[in-house]
Amino acid sequence: QLLPAEVSEVAVSLEVQKRQEALACGGQVEVLSREALQQAESDLAIELELQAANGIDSDGRDFSAADLEGIVARRDLIKHRRDTFGPARDAAQEGLRAAASSGDAAVMEAALEAARAAALEGDCDEDGIGPGGR
Repeated sequence: QLLPAEVSEVAVSLEVQKRQEALACGGQVEVLSREALQQAESDLAIELELQAANGIDSDGRDFSAADLEGIVARRDLIKHRRDTFGPARDAAQEGLRAAASSGDAAVMEAALEAARAAALEGDCDEDGIGPGGR
């Protein structure tokens, strides 16, 4: 949200661009720094680890076997992302920088695909990272 003193042509243009990007991605987009992404993954891994170990939800009810299986699978996926994707994310970031400089749409699409594969883009509904949306 912009305050009246911060309103400028550049600020308005950036806000319009942000809203257009969000709409293109289904409504909500949140950009996280690499550090924030890694912290969110660590926090989620800890939360899932506690749920798996305790076997109870926040209301004190036992998880069903299927729910517990899903929690363990999500925990393992998030821990894998957190612990192994660092080099792939570094390479994807460099690829995105190079692609942006190249101006070549095919190079950019390949770089974006590498970034998705390295979980630099996600969907909160699928991975639980971020406040919601993509």
